[in-house]
Amino acid sequence: MMLEEFFHYLLLALALGSIVLTSGVVWRVEKRLDVAAKLLLAANVAFTIGIGLDLLNYYGVVPGWDWGKLVKVLFLMFFTLGMYELRSLVIDLERSDRERR
Repeated sequence: MMLEEFFHYLLLALALGSIVLTSGVVWRVEKRLDVAAKLLLAANVAFTIGIGLDLLNYYGVVPGWDWGKLVKVLFLMFFTLGMYELRSLVIDLERSDRERR
């Protein structure tokens, strides 16, 4: 197995593990935190699809189109929206904590 092929499979395994961990969070949270976790899960799925497409391109199954740009846009869009939702949630929690004091 070539080094490049090894890294493709390593990235795929790590990305799938990330999907499993993130989906475990989605099932255990509610309301706004649920939205943030779903957006982060979508980012993980987009990233994993990109790795899969890279692997299929490596073996010559799919044409050599630059999938990376589309996947990066989707990943960053979902990741940024998820982090924005988490940030908003934390800010609201800080405000309510200050109001209780």
